[in-house]
Amino acid sequence: MTEQSEDTTPTNTTEPAQAVKDSGQTNKKSYLSDAVAGLTLLLLGGLGAGGDAWQKIQTALNANQQTLSGLNQAVQNLQSDAPMRKFSAQVDEKFNHNQQQFEALSQQLEALQQSQTITTAKADLTHAKVMADAYDWMLLEASHLLRIAQHRLLLARDFNSASAALHAADKRLTDIDASGLIPIRASINQQIQILANFPHPDYIALQLALDNLMHDLKSGLMAISEQNSAPESTSTMDEDPAVILEDELVTATQEFLLSMLDYVKSVFNDSVQVTRGEEQVSVFIEQQEQQRAYDFMSLKFLAARQAITSRDDAIYQQELAAALLWLENNDGYSNKAQLITTIKQLMQAELQPSLPDISPPEALLADYIATHGASK
Repeated sequence: MTEQSEDTTPTNTTEPAQAVKDSGQTNKKSYLSDAVAGLTLLLLGGLGAGGDAWQKIQTALNANQQTLSGLNQAVQNLQSDAPMRKFSAQVDEKFNHNQQQFEALSQQLEALQQSQTITTAKADLTHAKVMADAYDWMLLEASHLLRIAQHRLLLARDFNSASAALHAADKRLTDIDASGLIPIRASINQQIQILANFPHPDYIALQLALDNLMHDLKSGLMAISEQNSAPESTSTMDEDPAVILEDELVTATQEFLLSMLDYVKSVFNDSVQVTRGEEQVSVFIEQQEQQRAYDFMSLKFLAARQAITSRDDAIYQQELAAALLWLENNDGYSNKAQLITTIKQLMQAELQPSLPDISPPEALLADYIATHGASK
C-alpha cells in the first residue's frame, strides 16, 4: 500500500503541470499574433494617410512650378518687349546720371567741409589774437579800478565810491572767466564786506545837520528880538468904571506935572535939545550885538561844514568847540540848550577814522599779470 501510493503520486503531479505549460504557450502565441496584426493594420493605415499627404504635396509643388514657369515666361516676354527695353534703358541711364551727380555733390561737399575747416581755424587764430589783447586790456582795467578804489578811500575817504570801484573790478574779472582769477575775486569780495561793515561817518548827514543848526540859530535870535520888541499892553477888560476914571485923573495929573517940568527945563536950559532917546540907543546896540553873534556863529558853522568837505577833523573840532564856548558864555538865544546839545553831538563824529587796508587784491592781480600775461 505504501509503495503504490509512492508510485502513483509522481504520476499524478507531472501530467497536469505539462498541460498548464502548453496552454500558457498557446496563449502567448495568440497575443503575439494579435499584436502583430494590430501593428500591421496601423502601418497600413499610416502608409495610406502618408500617401495621400504626399500626393497633395506633390500636387501643390507641381502647381507652384507651373506658376513659376508662367512668371519666368512673363518676365522673358517683358524683356523681349521693345518699349519695356527702352524704359529699362532710360531708367538705367537716369540712375547712372543721378549717381554721377551724387558723386559730384559729394566731392563738392567734401571740398566745402575742408574749406570750412580752414576758415574755422583761421577765425579761431584771429579770435585768439584779438582776445589776447582784449584779455590784457581787461586785466589792466581791473587793476586800474582797484587803484581807484584805494585812492577814493585814502584821499577822499569816500567809502561808497571805493566799494563801487571794487564791484566794477570784480565784474571785469568775471567777464574774463579765468580759473586763476578766483583767489583775486575772493579777496575783492572780502574787501567789499570789510568796507560795508566798517564804521564811518555819514558826511552828507553831518553837513545837513550843520545847515539845520544855522537855521535853529537864526530862529532863536528872532524869538529873542520879538520878545524884546513886544509892547507892553494893559488889559482894561472887566475893570470898574470908577477905577478907570481914577486912572484917567492920575494920568491927567501926571501929564500936567510933566508939562510944568518941561517948561521949567526949557526956561533954565533953552539951548539944550534932546535929539534921541536912551531907550532907542539901547535897542539899536542890542540889535547890533545879536547880528554880530549870528555872524560869528554862522562863520563857525560854515567853517565846520567846509572842514567836512575837506575831511579835516582838526578844523572841524576847532570850529565847533569855539561855537560851543561862545554859546555857553552868552544868553542871547531862546533855544540855547538845544543848540548846545546839537553841537556836542556833532563833535562826537570823527572825520578821519582809521581806514582799512584794501590793497591785497591789487597786489594779487599784479602778480597774476606778471606771471600769466595773456595766457589763462
